[in-house]
Amino acid sequence: AAIEPFGISTPSFAQGGIQPHSDKPRDGLVASTAVMTPSATLVGSKIAGAQVNFTLVTVDGLAVASQVVRPNKNGLATATLTVTDAELWSVARPYRYELRVSVIEAHGHEVLDSTAVTTGIRNLNWDTEQVTPDPLPNSDPNSNPNSNLT
Repeated sequence: AAIEPFGISTPSFAQGGIQPHSDKPRDGLVASTAVMTPSATLVGSKIAGAQVNFTLVTVDGLAVASQVVRPNKNGLATATLTVTDAELWSVARPYRYELRVSVIEAHGHEVLDSTAVTTGIRNLNWDTEQVTPDPLPNSDPNSNPNSNLT
């Protein structure tokens, strides 16, 4: 079994209170909890019984979340990683994590494939009550009141 090239996705969202990292705005934000649901698609033989290890690592090399899962019959493996005190990515402070993914054969001894991707955790708010102050040119701001991303 092998990890399909470009077969890694890393959706994530912040939960709980989001606070400044320190009293300096450029130090970024921290979420009390963030959840990432990475997935990997496996291809090739030996998928049946294989295990996929997902580990999220800080820039300092500290593992902050890890889970081992089995892929489904289509080769898709999905984990749920919970990160406490997650550093949030922003333009001012682009904090990134490394997601390490490895495929282990059925008996848990041999690593069949591994890869790592760089990712960040970011918070987006969706507000269906707020009207966009500057609508797009040639658009009707009242045509879709649920389309305002803030």
